[in-house]
Amino acid sequence: MYQLGGTDACSKRRTFSFTSELANGEVKTHQKRAHLVVASAIELDRGLYEIYKDPAETDEEAEMRKEAAALLLHEAEEKLEEGFQELEYKSEKQRKTQMADAMQEIRRFAVCDAKRPHKWDIISPDKRDVDLGDGIIVKDVEPSFIDVSAAPVDELHEPVAECTIEAAILKASKPRLTQEGALDSLELYALMKYLETRVTPGHKVWLKASYYYLRKANDSRGSKPNFDEEFFNTVGGRNIVTIEELYTSPAKGEEVEETDLDKIFSEKVKAYADGLPEEECTEEDCSRCELYDICKWVDPPAAIKKVPVVRTVSALHFTKAQLDVVNYKHGVLRCTAGPGSGKTLTVAIRTVTLLNSGVKPDEILCITFTNAGAEEMKDRIQMYNEDFGSGEDLSEMKVLTFNSFGDLVLGHEYAQLGFSAKPKVIDDIERSAIIAKLLASHDIDGLDYRNFTTNMKNCKGALALAKDVFEIVKTGELGVSYGVTDAEKVYDRLGGNKRFVGGVDTVRKLIELYDLYDEKLRDDNLIEYADQEVLLFEILRKDPTYLNCFNIKHVIVDEAQDSSQGQIELVKYLTTSPVFESLMVVGDDSQSIYGFRNTSPEYLIDLQKYLGGAKIDDIPLIENFRSQANIVEFSNKLNEKNTYRIAKELIATRPAGDPVHVTGYFTKEEEQADVVRIVKEHLEKGIEEKDIAIIAYTKYELMEMADLLGKEKINTVLLNPELLIENSRVRAAIALVNAIENEKDSKNLLTYVNARMGGKIFEADNEETRSLYKEISEELAVARALSGDEKKDMVLDLMEVIDDVEDEVYESFIETMKTKRSFAKIREYCQDFYEYGSQAAYRRLHDYPGVVLTTAHSSKGLEWPVVINMISKYDSSEMATYNRSAV
Repeated sequence: MYQLGGTDACSKRRTFSFTSELANGEVKTHQKRAHLVVASAIELDRGLYEIYKDPAETDEEAEMRKEAAALLLHEAEEKLEEGFQELEYKSEKQRKTQMADAMQEIRRFAVCDAKRPHKWDIISPDKRDVDLGDGIIVKDVEPSFIDVSAAPVDELHEPVAECTIEAAILKASKPRLTQEGALDSLELYALMKYLETRVTPGHKVWLKASYYYLRKANDSRGSKPNFDEEFFNTVGGRNIVTIEELYTSPAKGEEVEETDLDKIFSEKVKAYADGLPEEECTEEDCSRCELYDICKWVDPPAAIKKVPVVRTVSALHFTKAQLDVVNYKHGVLRCTAGPGSGKTLTVAIRTVTLLNSGVKPDEILCITFTNAGAEEMKDRIQMYNEDFGSGEDLSEMKVLTFNSFGDLVLGHEYAQLGFSAKPKVIDDIERSAIIAKLLASHDIDGLDYRNFTTNMKNCKGALALAKDVFEIVKTGELGVSYGVTDAEKVYDRLGGNKRFVGGVDTVRKLIELYDLYDEKLRDDNLIEYADQEVLLFEILRKDPTYLNCFNIKHVIVDEAQDSSQGQIELVKYLTTSPVFESLMVVGDDSQSIYGFRNTSPEYLIDLQKYLGGAKIDDIPLIENFRSQANIVEFSNKLNEKNTYRIAKELIATRPAGDPVHVTGYFTKEEEQADVVRIVKEHLEKGIEEKDIAIIAYTKYELMEMADLLGKEKINTVLLNPELLIENSRVRAAIALVNAIENEKDSKNLLTYVNARMGGKIFEADNEETRSLYKEISEELAVARALSGDEKKDMVLDLMEVIDDVEDEVYESFIETMKTKRSFAKIREYCQDFYEYGSQAAYRRLHDYPGVVLTTAHSSKGLEWPVVINMISKYDSSEMATYNRSAV
């Protein structure tokens, strides 16, 4: 019956020779829960039926039955609780909440079913093989129950059949099949054919095959609860799906006639027997298939090998403004650098100029916004230093992000902060696991433990809310933690998420829990990414002169429009050093787009105020060397609309080209079709795919464009961060760890075998696959027998073996595995990955072939010859809040 549900219809799955190895996969908690709930519902239903099947003759008898039913319900609840104790949950509160939900659903069904007035009898079902035709034999069909009730009547109140027989399968979920889709369900048809085998020859009966879903579509709990106490009331959410037919069982010796349902399902049975082509399988069916990780193997795109262009300083030409920046030696300089103005070049040359004047590398601190930006800056400085500077290795020069500068300080001062060794930065998966354990041991009223790990716009579980509160507590307004007395302030900062907590008291308890979380991190020498800045300020509050020990004379802050108040405060500390000589703050207030990270261009715009009134020298870089004049002029007109900005107008150095085209559309479909047309026109003119970029506000818009362009045989590459959980090699690495942990887990072992074959298991010879399967099984047996560093090293080697195509995303996952202290920690991380890592992502840094699809945020600082900007979603309250001065 399960195979009829969709996955087994796939022709590709049927040709797979190793289906027996798939049978040993782990049974998930939700699957165990479903089996338990259904079994409990059936048992209670039958018990209540025995109590209520005959009408009570006296009030005393009715009272006795009521007491018996109450006792039965109590016993059922106790038995259900015993079953739930065997299930794995993140907290006892989550266990109790979900058990209470299940009992409420079970009680509703059983009580309502027992009191149905038309019920005659319940027949105990048995297992029977059912022939659907076309060679399809369904083994061991067994409904949850069979209900025999009064016969339906016609308009003259005459019986049209001897009785109605209904076979039903109980489901513990909300409806996954609509009544409209019932006539496409081979499972319900098989249930109907099962019933036909139970009808006495020569009898005329009304047959019904049904799914009973214990949860109704309109059931809801939480902030807006709704629970219809009447199970058989289908208004607002149909939870019973049925196919039915008036059926006459042929007498002995009579030929079996084809029924109306047989005619409806004959083509569907034939299609199932023939097998469904892979391309016709639904996404839902594929996601439920045991072969998913093997069948849906995806190789990463092949990176474009770029040859770096090295230009000597003699080949460079500088504007007067650039030269003024390069030669700036003393004071505070604000360099407002427009897009395409040679900012990175100018900063790099200025740094080398300082080195040539006698400044030592360790006396210069360059701070930028991202790790990638810091690496690019360091490479450029090194290149120009080799060209016209001293030529010495500058690998130890401090070119850092604000966070990595904080980490540098922590490397020296961790002891005074309560750590016994330099702390390790944890990622969101590890953070989630630690917080989940604290919530499990501290039930906090006012949080949604039912949907513990859910983190959606309209539903945030206990874990998501705790993480939000912890982040507010940690970062505060100036990197200073709030105290318990500031619960109302933290509550206010939750904004729209307030509706997911019980109130200020809930927040107060979470703040108290944060202290335990912080203590746990320090005991285990762990920190969050944000702690690198937070702990730095903790040191500076104790000793405001601490940074003097670094002997930093010259500070360069890049991407200053994306600074936070805490970061600008750090810059102010650096300027108070007795050896301080210069501060250069570089940025463009019109390119500030990271407001959602608590940054703001106001620190660049009002720099003098935030540096305590220091004298500011201004040198704007406004010559644009990147874009044609028409584009620059268009940008200037847009930028004039900003009311809070540093006044400037870009000057184009390239001649005018094609005009900027702005087109409005009435529908999304019109816009998408026109974008496809524009892309095709440029490709026909000889523009390469990699030289075209489509920018949109949301990733969803880009995914839709990828589908549309794919239908036109146009390659695309998504520049946004990719989810690690969707990477085939990451999934295979986790499967490897699971297979090492459980030697009987042949399903995960087979997934890893496929990875060793480069995802080509379907194309390989069976004997080749079996040989490799045996070889890897022996390798895993060796790994199980090892301990300590040897076991960890072998597991990492087995992971690296499948990195045969230089997959950036997978390599980032391996780097994370290398930071784990032991195989036990690797195993723990992999177990938590599917629970908490659904949003873990990595952005590829290399160039790849295909039309580039990117969000506005991910496109920052990049350039392409042809850019198509889909701006429909830009006009939003969210955009206005985060980017009040940006265009």
